[in-house]
Amino acid sequence: MLPKNHSLADVLERQGVVTKLLLGVNKQQFPRLLQELAQEFGECEFAFAGFLAKPDWLFASVVSKKANKKNAFEFLVNYHGVKQSEVVAFGDSHSDETFIELAGLGIAMGNATENVKKCADITTSSSDAGGVEKILALF
Repeated sequence: MLPKNHSLADVLERQGVVTKLLLGVNKQQFPRLLQELAQEFGECEFAFAGFLAKPDWLFASVVSKKANKKNAFEFLVNYHGVKQSEVVAFGDSHSDETFIELAGLGIAMGNATENVKKCADITTSSSDAGGVEKILALF
């Protein structure tokens, strides 16, 4: 339950810290619940995904639309003392595009959307087909 007089975006932005929520529902029991939440909380970005380990479930990563992934990326690079060119980013959904574009090497998973594949440097197999392992074996 949200605190009184606070929106979901307020909770996600609490104390200036960008927070990401991961929600999951059984698609058989609640077939439209996540889509309904996305409509109700228009101030938030919902990135939907399925996972092979839980085929009956649908998941959504939720962040405030005010969140700036470019700033988050720059914070992480500075915090870890690495150069942007030293970062490798993997992704398969719209929410991963910023990191793929900013990283020294951006990699789209085989199951990625066409937009993600367009912004990536290379595309590998899907994660269930060992895509990450294939790339890491090159290093």
